[in-house]
Amino acid sequence: MKLKEDMQNPKDIPQLSSVSRRIATNTLLLYGRMILLLLVSLYTSRVVLNALGQSDFGIYSVIGSVVAMMTIFSGALTNAVSRFLTFELGKKQNQNFNKVFSTAVLVQILLILVLALVADPILVWYVNHHMDLPPDRMVAANWVLQCAVLVFFVNLLSVPYNSAIIAHEKMGAFAYISVLEGVLNLAIAISLQFAGFDKLILYAILMVLVKVLIRLIYGIYCRRHFPGTKVHFVWDAGLLKRIFKFTGWLALGNGMSVINTQGVNQLVNQFFGVTLNAATGLAAKVESSVSGFVNNFITAVNPQITKSYAAHDLQYMHELMCKGAKFSYIIIYFFALPIFLEAPSILDLWLKSNVPEYTVALVRITLASALFRSLGNTILTGINATGRVRNYQIAVSMAAFFAFPLSWLAFHYGAAPYVAFLILMAVDFIQIFVRLIVTRKDTGLTLRQFFNAVIWRVLKVTVIAALPPLMLHFFQSPSLWRTLEVCLLSFASVFAASYLFAATEGEKAFLHQKLQSLFHCKV
Repeated sequence: MKLKEDMQNPKDIPQLSSVSRRIATNTLLLYGRMILLLLVSLYTSRVVLNALGQSDFGIYSVIGSVVAMMTIFSGALTNAVSRFLTFELGKKQNQNFNKVFSTAVLVQILLILVLALVADPILVWYVNHHMDLPPDRMVAANWVLQCAVLVFFVNLLSVPYNSAIIAHEKMGAFAYISVLEGVLNLAIAISLQFAGFDKLILYAILMVLVKVLIRLIYGIYCRRHFPGTKVHFVWDAGLLKRIFKFTGWLALGNGMSVINTQGVNQLVNQFFGVTLNAATGLAAKVESSVSGFVNNFITAVNPQITKSYAAHDLQYMHELMCKGAKFSYIIIYFFALPIFLEAPSILDLWLKSNVPEYTVALVRITLASALFRSLGNTILTGINATGRVRNYQIAVSMAAFFAFPLSWLAFHYGAAPYVAFLILMAVDFIQIFVRLIVTRKDTGLTLRQFFNAVIWRVLKVTVIAALPPLMLHFFQSPSLWRTLEVCLLSFASVFAASYLFAATEGEKAFLHQKLQSLFHCKV
């Protein structure tokens, strides 16, 4: 992809070409890693489901959603740390990088202490007194809870180091280290089949050990490659105030998101039990696997958005925001369309017919939600880059406020489990327009610019690309061959529609150049 094709000043072309090559290289590294991890992760999930059973798998999923409630603050702090580190590098005068990094480590340690003293006892009380869990599995559930909390704390300690790697755009580290993590997770899943110990408890403990090992590897890598990641005790009241203020506003929107996702999982547990939590957990696995391809792309693009703002290059920043949103949607749609059409067959193949009730409906709804959310990924990055996040977070939170109470009312009056996820999907759709309205003031990106560059293009791709596989889906009887044909036709259709109706002339020329170079090398 060519991220900046309409240049007024020719002398800028070499620099931008270098930036584009770096983004493309980082994206390819992350995609290579993602494809391998996707295959490993999907197989691992099936092995774990078969080893644990639907009930224990549901327990593990719902306990994980309880612990994930703590990401109200940690997720906001993660984004804040990433923004401040990347901004320092973008200014080209990064003498303060070590100060920001050391301060970030200090903040994470303080957060862990607070959560260990306050949040962990609350979680123990909630799991033991308010969750619908099998009585004979309460001991195992408490083991899972504490292991999940430990994993959460280890991930918190990793945030500054991972953010430093992303800020320096050294994505190869993620490619290799995360592949190792995926292989270790697969080894754990396979070993469960031969365990004589309680499999659920053993699985939780082994996942902690893997996370600790990966955390140590990331730390060693950073210390060897980035001198600025050597931790010193720093107490900069002004910097702490800016980080906490930034984090506080992010926590508002992040908290609403956590309540609307993990909170709904708790509602599902209260009204339907752990078997339905297994269905929501599997749907979340499919959605996260598909969204992972976009996350890799966004991980490669986001640092350039923040650095462009820090360098006062707003034109390039707007182009990256629009192109990032457009390609994010297309990447998800590339995988979501065949899964949406052939979900029953694909799930049967994946889980060997061990598919919990409502999983098909939940997979389809969560994929639609992921498409809507993808349009806001780079918008949020642009807002974070400016540091003016208050108005954005307030507006987005207000748009999402009623999702949880409406879900409770729906369940209270006997609605099916998927109704709550339809409500969440509607919220994700509404938030597209809320984000655009707020973004115009804070980043200068206009509604007209985003509509012409993104919305109109992906809308045409969505409709036109769906027609050929949709016709094949309805005119053939269900079979393995139909599933394969629909998948292949969907991939070809999305690619062709994206090229014809979403790509700009500059992007088409860039693709032609790369294809010619590829075939020339083969000859």
